[in-house]
Amino acid sequence: MSETILIGKTSKKWFFSALLASFILLGGVFFTLGINGVVYAAGVGGIGKFNVSFIEMTGTGFKLYGDLYGDPSKNSQAHVKPVFVNDIQNAKITDLVISKNVDIPILGKYTVKISAGNKGTPVEIKGLIQKAALVQGDAVFTKMDISENYVRSQ
Repeated sequence: MSETILIGKTSKKWFFSALLASFILLGGVFFTLGINGVVYAAGVGGIGKFNVSFIEMTGTGFKLYGDLYGDPSKNSQAHVKPVFVNDIQNAKITDLVISKNVDIPILGKYTVKISAGNKGTPVEIKGLIQKAALVQGDAVFTKMDISENYVRSQ
């Protein structure tokens, strides 16, 4: 039985040209997403303006209070805005959609969407904290305790 051994060569010129082109393309994608804040908004909640919507949310341990969003070190009211803080110990969310509008230079305007809990399987979240400038919806609360807490600065 005779065996033939094939020995091939890789053209270094074509290999390194393709490698360089792919790194440039990948860097361009990261740069474009980074400028629009999609990388930050998708990875770290609370940075950038994005929308959260869902069909139904049930949970326990709900707290609603006010807070400030922004950078108070800039000494300007334009950099600090009042927000609602929703704090839920255990939540089940059906048809969750998180979306952000982005404007990519040259390519145009797009909407990035992340969805979960579709087709009747809810998303289960423990320790959900959400800061929001606008909260809309219908709610039903049971076993509710309403109290006020004041913090006095001196």
